[in-house]
Amino acid sequence: MRLAEMFPSKFVRPEDVDTPVTVTIESIEQQDISGDGSLDFRWLMRVKELPKPVLLYYTLAKNIEAVLESNDIEEWTYRKIVLYQDRYVLNHGVLSPAIRAREYIPEPVSKKTRRKAS
Repeated sequence: MRLAEMFPSKFVRPEDVDTPVTVTIESIEQQDISGDGSLDFRWLMRVKELPKPVLLYYTLAKNIEAVLESNDIEEWTYRKIVLYQDRYVLNHGVLSPAIRAREYIPEPVSKKTRRKAS
């Protein structure tokens, strides 16, 4: 049994994207994640392809801003990006994995595929 199975998370973890995943952004929203009413508001990104939301930390948000070339989060909706695990992020002096984003590049359509579609 893996630790992630023993201790499930309400949010996407870096190990959930150890193989890069192409996702479509559905929404960006602020939500209380405390679960006990202590009001711990965080930004969450919901994506069509994953069942859990992604915690949108500043670094990931800036990363997505650069990938999508827009600092307006309303323009991010329905755009595709690739989420992947960066294993070597320095976090408070400790190397730990983190979620990062890169540009989605659609695969070119082959001549065979074009002929079938016609």
